[in-house]
Amino acid sequence: MKNFTKKTFFLALCVCLTSCAPTITNHGYNNEKVIPTMFKVGQTTQDQVQQELGSPSTISSFKEPVWYYVSKKTSTKSFYKPDVIDQQTLALTFSETGVLKDMKIITKDQSKPVKIIEDRTEPKGYETGVLREVFGNFGRRWSAKPASSK
Repeated sequence: MKNFTKKTFFLALCVCLTSCAPTITNHGYNNEKVIPTMFKVGQTTQDQVQQELGSPSTISSFKEPVWYYVSKKTSTKSFYKPDVIDQQTLALTFSETGVLKDMKIITKDQSKPVKIIEDRTEPKGYETGVLREVFGNFGRRWSAKPASSK
């Protein structure tokens, strides 16, 4: 019985120690796949970029389209908030004809945090009340047909 208790304690200790190990996750495109010389400014087209990297993470809505490929590596320990280990954004600016005009790599240190505004706009439109909920269905016909039993 004493040997069983030691084994149980050892097993519980192993489970506790492994649960403290961080979980590393990668999101976005594979930034290790991109070589800065693989795209030529003035020669590479949007189709060629999409063949190599796939669809962009987001596209700007300005006059000249900018495609953003975001790659992020995070570390999470048990139930805590994830910590960003590394983040890299590849910004590709295209001309109106779809040819690569500019290419920038933005690292975690160069990026600016986005300030989240907590204000909310109340939606306008159909508002319902208790009386409308209670009496709203009176006088309506049932549209469903009863199931026939055979």
